[in-house]
Amino acid sequence: MAESLPILHRAEAVYRKMPVNFKQGDFDFCKDEFHYQTNYITADHYHNVLVNNEGLVFDAALKLLPVSKFAARQKGLFKNLTQILFWSKKKMPDVPYALCFDGTASNHYNFICDFLPRLYAAKHLFGTHVFLLPDTPYVHTNGIEILKMLGLLPPAIEWIQQHTMHRIKSLTIIERPVQSGRIHDSLMLQLKKQLYKTFPLHAQNNAKRIYISREQATHRRLLNEHEVQAVFFDYGFEILRFEKLSIKEQVQLAQSASIVASIHGAGLANAFFMQPGAALMEFRRNGIYQNQCFWHLADAMQLDYYYQFGEPDSNKLIEGPNACNLTLSTAVLEKNLDLFLSRQAIQVAN
Repeated sequence: MAESLPILHRAEAVYRKMPVNFKQGDFDFCKDEFHYQTNYITADHYHNVLVNNEGLVFDAALKLLPVSKFAARQKGLFKNLTQILFWSKKKMPDVPYALCFDGTASNHYNFICDFLPRLYAAKHLFGTHVFLLPDTPYVHTNGIEILKMLGLLPPAIEWIQQHTMHRIKSLTIIERPVQSGRIHDSLMLQLKKQLYKTFPLHAQNNAKRIYISREQATHRRLLNEHEVQAVFFDYGFEILRFEKLSIKEQVQLAQSASIVASIHGAGLANAFFMQPGAALMEFRRNGIYQNQCFWHLADAMQLDYYYQFGEPDSNKLIEGPNACNLTLSTAVLEKNLDLFLSRQAIQVAN
């Protein structure tokens, strides 16, 4: 049974403003997302548990703790039992541990928008607890670099290895601030202030217009990429591939941008680093509108949000390793860019 510590953050109501280029008839795209509640954030203490590198936690009776589940990505009972029975077991030192991550933490968006707020809410445990992190390449590199930029690197870390169940005597689990895909605005804004203190704005002569291209990707790309690039070039955009840049370079570019545009994907998670008053433009698939994460992130970071639907080449979602590709109307893109330019321009990081 868990021992609940005092509430770290109370539930809050979140209200979203309309996308700048919202059109009548597009209401299905965001009708259920204009208002939601965040969670009460608590720190719950457990004894004698098993933890894997997806942040799943099992009690002494080998039952999965509901607080550690992560929605549809949760593995089935058979796979959980397979892990418990056949994976190697590692007994951890008898010290207090803290867990803030789940199986999505190695994705750029989820690390920034799901893991970081949980860690920030638990920062009072720095110095008294060892923080668990998944032993993955992303967290070892970009994740740790982001924590350093924010001044939020826990002084004590234990890496949770793959294919290993870790036996822990004393574990504190920080509750999720909000359903994944939504944003806890106040915590994210506090994180943003923390970033400004520890990683000052990168000076640029002029605010940049950035298009993040995925032309070399195998999925979730624009099928008429060259036509789209030509439009962006005519409107004074830099055409960049963020996968070729370090996380520090990505942050600095986002800080100096007046607008960032791209197809739905991890590159848009860098909206967290953009300055208030800038703009984010997301290319989404038409017909399926289930994921509003970048609209939520943009609005929480006080950015103007623009969207444009593209025609998908399959019935697949735009998320995941087998995502669909899009064809984008360049005529509609020009109208959206004209609308952006007609609004008062901002000068960023001069």
